[in-house]
Amino acid sequence: LEDSLLRELATSTGNMLDNVELVETLEETKTKATEVSEKLKLAAKTAIDIDKLRDGYRPAARRGAILFFVLSEMALVNNMYQYSLASFLDVFDLSLRKSLPDSILQKRLKNIMNALTLNVYNYGCTGLFEKHKLLFAFNMTIKLQQAEQHIPQEELEFFLKGNISLE
Repeated sequence: LEDSLLRELATSTGNMLDNVELVETLEETKTKATEVSEKLKLAAKTAIDIDKLRDGYRPAARRGAILFFVLSEMALVNNMYQYSLASFLDVFDLSLRKSLPDSILQKRLKNIMNALTLNVYNYGCTGLFEKHKLLFAFNMTIKLQQAEQHIPQEELEFFLKGNISLE
């Protein structure tokens, strides 16, 4: 379209308004430009809608990140407890597929996060010694509660260390 317009302008002789092909090419270019402009506006609106939807799922992503790092921290308990990001992503994908769908985003998020938490717990426990499973569950619970600001750090430290000011 652009090439034909430039060709018409270059080969045009005399009065440009008398050149029917040039006028038709200009009108066609104007129509196409309007269509492209409308499609760009629609694309911008669609991008905003996609960003809003994507941002709605951030709590599930945050939960996934917390659970992955809980799994990773189990290597501090025993060197045999190594979990790869790729295997965790498989568990995450499974949780997305298996969680109950819902048209209400908050319910969908709750379903995803519940399925993810259960699947990560089950996945982690398959490779843990029996004596470390309770520690894993405790660590998961504490990290999730801390992320939701339900457990202040001072209280957790008091629980873990006791009152060291009395010593």
